Amino acid sequence: MNLLSVSDVILICWQDVFMLPDTTVLNTKTVAEILRMGYTRIPVYSGDRNTVVALLFVKDLALLDPDDNFTIQTVCGYHEHPLRFVMEDTPLRVMLEEFKKVTSFNVF
Repeated sequence: MNLLSVSDVILICWQDVFMLPDTTVLNTKTVAEILRMGYTRIPVYSGDRNTVVALLFVKDLALLDPDDNFTIQTVCGYHEHPLRFVMEDTPLRVMLEEFKKVTSFNVF
């Protein structure tokens, strides 16, 4: 593990990650699509997919009325789940130590 870095064990290629733009309107159709995908956390980007600005927890949609047509930006701005970014060359042993310190393992 001392010789491995994050890029050696990435599970999902960045271009294959299910993400949504922050301008997405959370109407009935969009919420149904999000639920159909089956993910519990969805990266949210602004502009292009390389600019992740928030993390949408699907459970945050539970009390949302789709008829209100909130944007993802509004919902994420209210909940403000922390983001953690990791460089590809970060050694795995360093990441393991970081994971021991925090309660959320969502990293990009």
